Amino acid sequence: MHRIKNLTLLILFATSALAWLSAQAQDSSQFKSEDEKFSYALGYQVGQGILEQLKDIPDLDMHALSGAVAASLLGIDSLLSEGEMAEIIVSRHQKMEEKMAEQASENAQKSAAFLEEHKSREDVTVTESGLQYRVLESGDPAGELPGPDDTVIVHYVGTLADGTEFDSSRARGAPASFPLVSIIPGWREVLQLMRPGDLWSVVLPPQLGYGESGAGNLIGPNQVLLFEIELIEVRKSPES
Repeated sequence: MHRIKNLTLLILFATSALAWLSAQAQDSSQFKSEDEKFSYALGYQVGQGILEQLKDIPDLDMHALSGAVAASLLGIDSLLSEGEMAEIIVSRHQKMEEKMAEQASENAQKSAAFLEEHKSREDVTVTESGLQYRVLESGDPAGELPGPDDTVIVHYVGTLADGTEFDSSRARGAPASFPLVSIIPGWREVLQLMRPGDLWSVVLPPQLGYGESGAGNLIGPNQVLLFEIELIEVRKSPES
């Protein structure tokens, strides 16, 4: 009975919240006070922060999530006990870790096979770390190489072995700027071999990319990464 009462309160809250949102969607000038406007702005930013924290967690039911957040904020008792919440969260984390481990093992095998095949090409250079690259276009041979503390301006396109594009400065229409100290190991290595004007095709083994952790929902654990990188400019560190 207690849970039914709480569920009823949540439904009533959700209904009133949706009605409020519907009214505001028609005209944002309908805020009745500065406090209401401030509360909305703060709540929206908090919500975006929550989404950012949860972006890598699959299969979330956003209605249940928002209802639970609302219940917590309003002081409504949880529909689940502390023990039930802890149990389901631990269970889900365990399942995610097991799935991650399976993906890591499968991806490691696929990455190794891809790297072995790719390095057999005549125009591929393999460095001591296992990084592979091909020179597509050469810049000024007298151009200055980036140092480990320098910042580079680059255009790049990043894809997975199956051709899935996960990032691209060209798609955004503007080159990107990176301090070498803040980027993944493979980029840090290869960019110190390039000169302004160089355009290279680069293949990074998993350990030179995001390793067993992967990155976000697009780059899984132990995935080989392919980049087309154009070094546009080197900005020397003041200490150089």
